[in-house]
Amino acid sequence: MILLASVLLALGNPLRNWLNRKDSLNNVKFGLVILSAIAIFVAAVYGGYFGAGMSVIFLAVLGVFINDSITHLNALKQILALATNVAAAIFFVFSGNVNWVVAGVMAGFAIAGGVLGVSWQVRLVQTDCVG
Repeated sequence: MILLASVLLALGNPLRNWLNRKDSLNNVKFGLVILSAIAIFVAAVYGGYFGAGMSVIFLAVLGVFINDSITHLNALKQILALATNVAAAIFFVFSGNVNWVVAGVMAGFAIAGGVLGVSWQVRLVQTDCVG
């Protein structure tokens, strides 16, 4: 799935141009909307369960169907990833299959890693070690 997303990301512009040309010839804009919704849904289901590579998959799918800057596509990708993760978390919480001790330890270390990562990054930028 990630390999397919990488290929889509690399071929996004030519594929989008082909789809838009085909769309203007056949006037099937509604079909492209349905196809893009199905692709986003499949990526969300994959990302909600596995998580790994979800952002690349979302970005590739969005890049094929939406002609916009990478900055705007990235912002939309972040919103989709947030919605997918919230939906998956709610599903797993109510499934009764969560080991709360392990989840608590993982959450604690994830928060600590985020805080430490930001502080280290700020120090690196302030000491002009980066960039």
